[in-house]
Amino acid sequence: MTPASSTARKTARGSYRTCIQALSTPPEENAYNDVVGAFHKNTAKTQRSAAALKSSLTDWHKQAQYEAHAQVIFRIRDQYGSDVDAHDITFKSTARGAGRNRLELMIEDVHRNKLSPGTITFYLRTQAFDSDRRQFENLLDDCKEVDIEITGEEPDSEDISYLPLTIRLTKPNVSRVLQGFRTTIVDVTLPRLPSQKTLQLTKSRSE
Repeated sequence: MTPASSTARKTARGSYRTCIQALSTPPEENAYNDVVGAFHKNTAKTQRSAAALKSSLTDWHKQAQYEAHAQVIFRIRDQYGSDVDAHDITFKSTARGAGRNRLELMIEDVHRNKLSPGTITFYLRTQAFDSDRRQFENLLDDCKEVDIEITGEEPDSEDISYLPLTIRLTKPNVSRVLQGFRTTIVDVTLPRLPSQKTLQLTKSRSE
């Protein structure tokens, strides 16, 4: 058995155990914290084993599958609790200032919820394996300040508009709000307003 296949088998067994542990955890804060601690230990052990795997020029990047990912779920609704079906979310990192990494470049996949159109999930790769140092680097620790711009529209009517929202994450806040191997849920309310056309008054001509 090669070291790579041995590590993969151990990882699969560890994943099975952690899944069973998660599903059997009672809904209590102390129990949850105990499981989180166990997960952290298991993750650190797995990544140490993965970091030791040898690669050649013809091999695929073995460590890539062990790099941390994060989920960011936006739930976008109006002030009445209804989904804003047609919306757009844009990540814009600042060109200047501290930080080397751009959050928008970490996005690897986007999933729109068909049952709840106002819900959208972003999948981000938050780690990169440093081959020289033989360790996993947290990209969020050196991330640039970023603006998250959220807009909505009513494609079937020109009488309705939505107030847009911009969320600014400073460099320290990026790594506090987002974490590898975790999910962040952001609830957004875009106020639904009458458009300018609805409130426009015109003077009729008298014949």
